Amino acid sequence: MMGIQGLGAGGQGPDGKEVATLVRSIPGPWPLVPGPCQAGFTLLEVLVSVAILGTTMAAVLQLHGSTVALAAKAESMATAARLAKNRMIDLTKDGVPPVGSNEGEYEEPDLSRFTWAERVEESPYSTRLVNVYEISIEVAWGTGPDEVVRIRTYRLQ
Repeated sequence: MMGIQGLGAGGQGPDGKEVATLVRSIPGPWPLVPGPCQAGFTLLEVLVSVAILGTTMAAVLQLHGSTVALAAKAESMATAARLAKNRMIDLTKDGVPPVGSNEGEYEEPDLSRFTWAERVEESPYSTRLVNVYEISIEVAWGTGPDEVVRIRTYRLQ
């Protein structure tokens, strides 16, 4: 058996039958099949796996929370834009409204957090022949600077 590598040649076993032997040329812990003491994971491996899993889950939950918050903000912005557009249509349907400002709140229960403000003023672009009016609408749903929708249009008279 000396000098033979791989599966192959053999010899005779104790009972006289020919047997194939596997000669290992790679040094290492033999046998390759784990024994009763080598099966499973060590405590350190389990702790590292749990730490990685916990960190990953925390990041996923934080991402989910921010996604929900952004979706709610987008819904509020879309509602405010729709309300501002409707207010502008109501204000300008009969031509140029009177100069001045007005504000209020929506009375519908699902819109009670929204407030509106409208302003009509003569623009500096007016001339002797044409009066230009600036009409602006603001719809807000909070106190922050990013919680308001503003639209503006100009009308000639």
